[in-house]
Amino acid sequence: MKETYQQGKPKGRTVAIVSILIVAALLLSVLPQFTQPASAATCSKKHTVVSGDTLSSIAAKYNTTVQVLAQLNDLKEPYVLSVGQVICLPANATAATATPKPGSTSSKAKYNYDMSVTRSGKRITLKVASFPPNSNFIVRTGESLRFPGWQKIGKLKTNKNGAGEATYGLPDGVRFVPSYYICLKNQITDKVSCKKFFQTVATARPGARPTPTPKP
Repeated sequence: MKETYQQGKPKGRTVAIVSILIVAALLLSVLPQFTQPASAATCSKKHTVVSGDTLSSIAAKYNTTVQVLAQLNDLKEPYVLSVGQVICLPANATAATATPKPGSTSSKAKYNYDMSVTRSGKRITLKVASFPPNSNFIVRTGESLRFPGWQKIGKLKTNKNGAGEATYGLPDGVRFVPSYYICLKNQITDKVSCKKFFQTVATARPGARPTPTPKP
């Protein structure tokens, strides 16, 4: 007696497997595609979040945009950051250079605070160089740094190169002394710079007796 085999069952299993694969492929095709955020280990440049950081402040610091950082790090609004979080930066990111405000001084800036005075009668012309640029100063004068009778004689503003020049009337209290001080006070930083000047021409005080000329 010849044996016979049923071929229907194996064929049915194959069809079922193929159907499952087709359905799975269709599901995968309609599922949303997610992009994995950049790994901190693969970032060529990165920034570690500190207290006070925001995505916009980080973007400004590295000359980029919030949108670029959000896309690179798969961040969604409102872009909440946590201290210690590593933010990947674009490969071409560069730290922005802060522009100092007028009158302010950078910790790296060095000034010589040069001053010179030219006197003509009751007036003096003050010239300064190597001062903080674009700054306003109050100018005072006195006979001594400890002398209580300091007098304000005017103001002076430096140009973009840190130089300035102005003419003032010299008070009687310092016109007839061997030496006097000129001090400039920065109106932004309150820094005071002083220099001592000596009288180049001896001038008698008002009301003083003239020195008698010896007879030959």
